[in-house]
Amino acid sequence: LSGMCILIGQGFMSWFAKICGDYSPKWGRKGLTLVALASLTVRCFFLTLLITATEDVKTDAGAMTIKGLILSTQILDSVGAGIFGTMHILVTNDISCRTG
Repeated sequence: LSGMCILIGQGFMSWFAKICGDYSPKWGRKGLTLVALASLTVRCFFLTLLITATEDVKTDAGAMTIKGLILSTQILDSVGAGIFGTMHILVTNDISCRTG
């Protein structure tokens, strides 16, 4: 399960970083940062619900479904990580532009 979390997270993070780099001049840095913060908030909320639901599941099929849903929350984490990683570079470039 943890290996799949890493693979899903890294795969989608690079895709969202590319999207962030392409659309940051159009949508603005603040709007994309808010999207990243919102995605991480929603992910934490879903994980809280799923972890508490894991304790109530009695069947193997239900447990596998919960694990699949936990894996899918990694996509939301990838949104935040990709956007924050790209924004760090873009904002640093904005601050240090033409300073040598």
